[in-house]
Amino acid sequence: MAEFTEKFDIELCNVPPMFLDEERSSLDKVIRDVISSLNLSNTVRKMKVFMDPKEAYFIIVANLASPASPILLKDVSVTSLKGGKIALSVFNEEYMPSILKFLWDRYGRENIEQPERLDVVINASDLENILKFVVEDPSSIIFNKLIDAFDRIKPEGFRVTRYFYDKKSIYLIASEDTIKDEWLETAERILNEIKGSE
Repeated sequence: MAEFTEKFDIELCNVPPMFLDEERSSLDKVIRDVISSLNLSNTVRKMKVFMDPKEAYFIIVANLASPASPILLKDVSVTSLKGGKIALSVFNEEYMPSILKFLWDRYGRENIEQPERLDVVINASDLENILKFVVEDPSSIIFNKLIDAFDRIKPEGFRVTRYFYDKKSIYLIASEDTIKDEWLETAERILNEIKGSE
């Protein structure tokens, strides 16, 4: 596991008094280890964890650093128009699957040639339209990683979940029971507190 350096604050709210200092420290360590192992340390700026043992629900709220801008096709390739066809040369192979899927969906496989591993020829001439294709959106990758992290952090057995995400913040409510409106209000209150403290 990667070495963790503290880059964000965690506040444990409403933790039951029966939790010993060791248990609080252990929960803090688990959270930090999960965030670190998923390479989210630079993404999470501040986090609050709230638990209510009487009603058995758990809330995690995090304020996030702004994600990087989406990566467009024009950022990862050289394109040109040759004889009424678009020639495309991609710099990084990791983007090829999403680029090919986009091109196949848009133009049909029969209009796409791949003479080399990183080169594509498209039987079309609307070059400007394809340059704006989003090859990768870091905010959706971050969202998926955060959901994974929160699923690892929440208590086992709390299978009923509700998420909110707006690229600058996220929360999870988890319980064994149906999510109640007042729990959503608590999550919103904590979210507003965390946003106001920045």
